[in-house]
Order: sequence, then C-alpha cells, then structure tokens
Amino acid sequence: MSSPTEAEAPARYRELIENLHGFYTARARALPQGEVIEEPGAIRIRSGVPNPELNILFVTTETPDPVAAVRRAAGAFGTDPWRLEVPGPLVARLVPLARERNLEGPESRPALTLLPDRLARSDPPPGFAVETARTVEERRRFYDTVMRGFAGHPLPEGSRIGEIEVRGATLLLGLHDGDPVAAATLFGAGRVAGVYGVATVPAARRAGYGRAITEAAIVEGFRRGGDIAFLQATPMAYAIYVAMGFVPAFDHSVWYARS
Repeated sequence: MSSPTEAEAPARYRELIENLHGFYTARARALPQGEVIEEPGAIRIRSGVPNPELNILFVTTETPDPVAAVRRAAGAFGTDPWRLEVPGPLVARLVPLARERNLEGPESRPALTLLPDRLARSDPPPGFAVETARTVEERRRFYDTVMRGFAGHPLPEGSRIGEIEVRGATLLLGLHDGDPVAAATLFGAGRVAGVYGVATVPAARRAGYGRAITEAAIVEGFRRGGDIAFLQATPMAYAIYVAMGFVPAFDHSVWYARS
C-alpha cells in the first residue's frame, strides 16, 4: 500500500478531520452537561468539566472570520478553562487576539498517519496485557488511569465518569502484571482508525507501555477495517510515533485559556 496521491490528499485530509472532530464531539455529547455548537468553520465543545482538553474550540480554514469565532467562544466558555485549536494557515491571523486574551501558546499539535504496511511492530514489555473497558467499573478504572497519566492524580471521589459511553469509541487499558499502567482510546469513523488520549501513569513511564498500548489500538483499528491510523503527537511522544512508522500529515496549533 502506498501513500495517498496528491489528488487523494484533500479527501483523506477531510476524513482525518472528521475523525478528529467526531471523537471530541461524541465524547462531549456523552457527558451529562456536554454541549456541541457548530457554526460555519468552527465547532465549540463544552463539557461542563473544568478541563481545557474537554472544552475546545476547533476553527477550520472554512471559517469566514476566525477572530469573531474565537471572541464568541471566549464569551461562551466564561471562566472555564478551554483550548483553541486551529490549522496552520490561520495561526498568524489569530496571534494578536491570542495575546489580547492572554492565551498560552501557540503549541504545535502535529497530526501523524500510518499505513498498515508501514507499522514497525515491537514486542510488548514482559507482563503487559491489554483489556477493553466495557463495564462501569472497567471504564472507571480506564479513566482513572487516564487522569493519572495526564494530570498525575486519580479521579475525584464520587466521579460518575465510568457511566459514560462514547459512541464509536473503544477504551483500551494496558496492564502490567494486572496493574493499570497505560490507556488509549480507539475511535473509528470510516476508514480512519483514530487513536486518542494515549496516557502512561508517571511511575511506569519509559518502559515501553505507551508504545505498546498505541500499537494495540492501531492493530485493532486495522483489524476492524481501517486503512490508515491517525493521531496527534505531543513533543514527549513524537519520536516514539515516528519510530513506529508514522509520518506527518498536517499541523495544527493550540492555545490554552486557563482559569
């Protein structure tokens, strides 16, 4: 299998963007207080949770006025922390407004893709196994691992996040000798196998668990009929994904509005 041709590239880009937006909107709609507002060239996602990874404004190159879209979002989010994600061509137009609003950034959020025949397989660490979180208790365990990986602390007591079922998403939990060490979400839409929220708990980092859970998600996505894997890389994980066979697809930039 070869890379998409130049003629195929715009259609494939739209597929990737639809997967990206599809995951975040599906998750928001699964939350009790979640809300998704779509307008020409922009999608505003509110979760009801004070977390900038759950409150997002996606602006696309189709927006008639990116500055106006950001101003509307800033008013709608109020004091809740949120993040702004935009494609590379719009970054320069938004820099003055980002400074005016004291937004943190921009940070590069490169998107990477992987074709099935480019996957560089590796053996998982000894004692590593992957489970799919299906029950409420399993989902709570999954989200607790995600929180430990991203925020460094467990889920708050009384959290009901285990009751959430995100349509189209498969929650994969990585275990080492039965203990949760990593997590990733597989989101399938059409031919794209999207991998989101890859997290490793701090005490288990640099042992290969992040790569192992990512590979498990990719393999499962291909098994289900996906013909391209897709994810967005953080600086910490970029080199790992490239070693797995991922190549750059496009670049987005992210700003943060923190409370």
